[in-house]
This record gives sequence, structure tokens and C-alpha cells, in this order.
Amino acid sequence: LAQAINNILFSNCINTNILIPFEKSAIFDFIKNNEDIINIEFLDSGILINANILEKDLYKYQDYIKK
Repeated sequence: LAQAINNILFSNCINTNILIPFEKSAIFDFIKNNEDIINIEFLDSGILINANILEKDLYKYQDYIKK
């Protein structure tokens, strides 16, 4: 049942890597509070976040998405 609920909730999500510069901590806070975060890693260049992001919200992070 839990897996079925999870599949429904995240069916419109894309697993995305986002690198947020340290000076953009407000964006990091927003992601942390509003997205399905898988992993957070602190690097010299910023905060690397792996998260499941709703397709409709990807534009919010387009400047920070790592390809």
C-alpha cells in the first residue's frame, strides 16, 4: 500500500540534481521545505541536492540544475 501511494504521489516528478550556491540559501530552504529530497551534499561550490521535483516546478530551479 505504501509503495502504491508513493507511486501516485511522485508520478509527475523527475529526479533532479540541483547545485545551489551558498549565497542562495533561501532557495535551499525552499527546496528543503517543499520538495522530496533524496540526498543533500555540501561541496566547496555549493549545496548539491538530489530530489524528486514536480515537472511543473522544474522552471524554478532551471539556473541550478546539473546536467
